Amino acid sequence: HADARASGSIVVLTDPSGVVLATVGNVDFAERASRVALRPGVRWTEAVVGTNAIGTAIAEGVPVMVDGAQHFFSQHAILGCAAVPIFDPGGELIGVLDLSSNAEGPGPYTLALLRRAVDQIERRLFEQRFGRHERMQFHTDPDLVTSPHEGLIAFDGARLVGANRQALELLDLDWSALGVVGFDEIFDTGRDQIARNLPIEESRIRTCRGTVLFGRIQASEQMPLVR
Repeated sequence: HADARASGSIVVLTDPSGVVLATVGNVDFAERASRVALRPGVRWTEAVVGTNAIGTAIAEGVPVMVDGAQHFFSQHAILGCAAVPIFDPGGELIGVLDLSSNAEGPGPYTLALLRRAVDQIERRLFEQRFGRHERMQFHTDPDLVTSPHEGLIAFDGARLVGANRQALELLDLDWSALGVVGFDEIFDTGRDQIARNLPIEESRIRTCRGTVLFGRIQASEQMPLVR
């Protein structure tokens, strides 16, 4: 929000069907954007408005930049947009975060800024859903464990039930693995061999594909007793 306001842009949040839920940021640009329907209540799917960052991010499931005349409709050529889809830890698309500005306004940093924000959103969703499950945090670089770039996965017994996108990339898996793949199908290091309290750089975990990761297991939180 602060970055968008300072750069003359707006941040847009949509639901999974591309309907704009909220816009915040630079007031002057928000008024201009609203004249081309970039305002709450309007649907921005490809089926409705053709090529645009929000709709194409939904269609492709990946971060997208669409600038100026790359938009399908000429009236949207005033916009320069970047959008990142938001997934819940079960792999379901739940929304899109978009930053829109004047055409040619989004710089090369824009997608990285949005991705960082979405990573934080997805992390909070992961923690809320799987706080009572056994979880792992890891990365190929020990310095990136506990950072926004770390992989996060959750298990129900031995079965993988949740993940963030970083974890799937690090493990070379996709969302279809959730609910299907077991711990021993992912890791060549036994669960009881993974340290819980050692310094991260001393806790090596080998995958079945031969990748060496650094990380730790977090025990499931116990449900409070009801008296």
